[in-house]
Amino acid sequence: MRVIGHRGRARAARALAALVLSVGLVAVAAPPAETAASGAVVTIVLDEWKLVLSQVTTPSGRVTFVVRNDGTMAHEFVVVRSDRHHHLLKVKGGKAVETGRLGKIPTIPSGTTRRLTLRVLPGKYVLLCNMLGHYQAGQRAALRAR
Repeated sequence: MRVIGHRGRARAARALAALVLSVGLVAVAAPPAETAASGAVVTIVLDEWKLVLSQVTTPSGRVTFVVRNDGTMAHEFVVVRSDRHHHLLKVKGGKAVETGRLGKIPTIPSGTTRRLTLRVLPGKYVLLCNMLGHYQAGQRAALRAR
């Protein structure tokens, strides 16, 4: 059995207090977790010439799209409800025809993140950057809401 003197107990008490305080600060500084009540979150990363989703299905209802532009040029983000395959939207003048557009973030500068919250019904959606030529270059993806 180890005997701890007065100074050892005081040092141990300060270490424990520091640990408790630091854990408390981490808990206070952490952002609140997304809950079912606040809706689903889909994260998108844009880059030349791709659009990468965190998931390909989402619950219907309130959906927040968190869109980060990791590319070197500005991009945009468009959500289109469509039963067409995400590669097969009609194209006119170098851009996809946005029939069924539900929402849009017009400009996302390089290195920035933007959010778009929409009410999404069950069905198929195409997510894309529709700047001139970007859809045809591959900046598109499919999302299904259930």
